[in-house]
Parts: sequence; structure tokens; C-alpha cells
Amino acid sequence: MTTKTDTPTEQEPAALRATIERQASKIEELEGTVRTQAFELAGISPDKGIGKAIVQVYDGEMSKEAILAFAKEEYDFVPEAKAEEEKALTPEEQAGEVTAALDGRLDRLPETPTPGDEEKSLDARIAKAEAEGDWGTAQALKAEKINPLSPRNR
Repeated sequence: MTTKTDTPTEQEPAALRATIERQASKIEELEGTVRTQAFELAGISPDKGIGKAIVQVYDGEMSKEAILAFAKEEYDFVPEAKAEEEKALTPEEQAGEVTAALDGRLDRLPETPTPGDEEKSLDARIAKAEAEGDWGTAQALKAEKINPLSPRNR
């Protein structure tokens, strides 16, 4: 019968250290992600120019307001507002844009043929094929016209 003692083995501290190191690297990764997102939310690109310099120096609260205040005080830098933020449309303007877009799409739709037009169109295609001497196409169109199982005749 084996009993467990309270004395740690040599493997337990090593396993704990490895777990702590993994958790610490995950925390660093998440903090980096939060930091990057905070700067991007503030409109500062952390990858280039003045934004890169601000990211390297800033060590404050990760909020949009705090980052913008630091950039203004230390570097006299105010990021340009995004065009999307500047262009806030009223519901009426949004409805007008949607209507215009739909009207444009409706103009591009083909006209729905009436049942008589479809038959005339098929006859016109048959006549054109015969006039061009394309007898194979003309025969296929004639077969389509008289075949009751044809998708056109359903």
C-alpha cells in the first residue's frame, strides 16, 4: 500500500515553473493585443510614423481618451478622423441611398417576357439560325419549341 506524502518531488517545481512561464507568455501576448487595439481605436497606427513612436513611449492607461490626451500633450499629435465617422447619415439619407441603389439594380434587370413574347423570341432565333445556315441550332430550337417537357414549356 502506497501513501502520498506532503513532500514535493523534484518534478513538481519544474512543472509549476513551466506552467507559470506559459501563462506569463499568454498574458504578454494578450496585453500586446489589447495595446495594439487600443491604439488603433484611438486612430493611431502602431506600425509606422509618429504612431510607432507614441506606442514605444506610452505606458499609461489603455483607453482611447488617455492615449489621445498623451499624444496631444507630448507630441502635439491629433489623428485624423476617419471618413466613416465624419459622415453620419440621418435615417432619411440612408433610405435615399438604399432607394438609389435599388433603382440602379432594377434598371439593369431584363424585362420579363410575356408568354407570347417568349414564343416570338424563339421563332426569331430559329429564323436567324436558318438565315445563317446553322441548321443544327435551328433544329435544336425547333425541338425545344415542340417538346412539352422543355424547361420553357413548363
